[in-house]
Amino acid sequence: MEILFLDSRPSSHHKRFAQLFSSIGNVHSIYVDFHEEPPVLKFDLVVFADLDVTVDNAVKFNSPKIGISWAWDLQQTLRQGFRVEEKLRKALNALDMLIVDSPIVEEVARGLGLPSNQIFRAPYGIDVSHYPLREFKKPNPTRLRLYTNRRWEDLYRPRILLEMALELSEAGKAFELYMANNGSLRIPLIKEFSKLFNDGFCVSLGPISQSDNIRELEKADIFISVAKSDGSSLSLLEAMCIGTPALVTDNPANREWVEDNLTGFLFSGDTGIELATKIRSINFDSFPRLQMPKLAHEKVLGAANWEITRESLLGRLHSIL
Repeated sequence: MEILFLDSRPSSHHKRFAQLFSSIGNVHSIYVDFHEEPPVLKFDLVVFADLDVTVDNAVKFNSPKIGISWAWDLQQTLRQGFRVEEKLRKALNALDMLIVDSPIVEEVARGLGLPSNQIFRAPYGIDVSHYPLREFKKPNPTRLRLYTNRRWEDLYRPRILLEMALELSEAGKAFELYMANNGSLRIPLIKEFSKLFNDGFCVSLGPISQSDNIRELEKADIFISVAKSDGSSLSLLEAMCIGTPALVTDNPANREWVEDNLTGFLFSGDTGIELATKIRSINFDSFPRLQMPKLAHEKVLGAANWEITRESLLGRLHSIL
């Protein structure tokens, strides 16, 4: 079986689904943002992700089609407007099955007219064997180590993190904020907040490997993500599985995983000052906080194991191919 896998650009999401589909056929990954063209072949299956970006290429083929939502496409977080919604409807009308990772994304798809029986929903999850629960780490409330690995893009609101760091530094709070990954806002924001980096309050790690990400999570007192929207965030699930307390945006997708003050912390503000206030309010010595790593780890083990999702999805695929 020859499988065309269209996507906007490479990602960890794409890699894991390419590996899944390679178990049933020969996968050709083509990235639209790089203006790549598919080989001249007859494809038995077309898979397309980041739906509004790839749909025009996907509909050129008469093969069965499977769509994969990365959440931000159907939630229209990165791209908005009438033209985007029009392309999303076109994508949903063209596919035979849609794969989504959270109830909120499924709800959007149904709202755009896709019947429930054409939707496969399951948390994309993680390979839990790669993220063992770390040994008990007593947080240092006098010098916090904060960590984020979300991209330096507007969707993930890195400015709020830096405004938070500025507020904490001016208030005399002892902390370090480690910011991994890359993105279009990285250089301009580092320049704008240069004093924080020069004085050692903030550290830009750049792109890091999976093993380095795990090591950073093991060392961190708090993992932070203030993304505008999420599906089943892999970054959050990784932190929870390792047992690093996670502070994330209060939205429907994250509430599926985080119960505030029990399996993590929820943040509902829009400013760095509000985020700094939230961090200062955390009492690391309270009983629920001490149990948080274990409870978060167990939550992921029970509901976000990629191997379980993978087998379930393969069974659904075989039923429609």
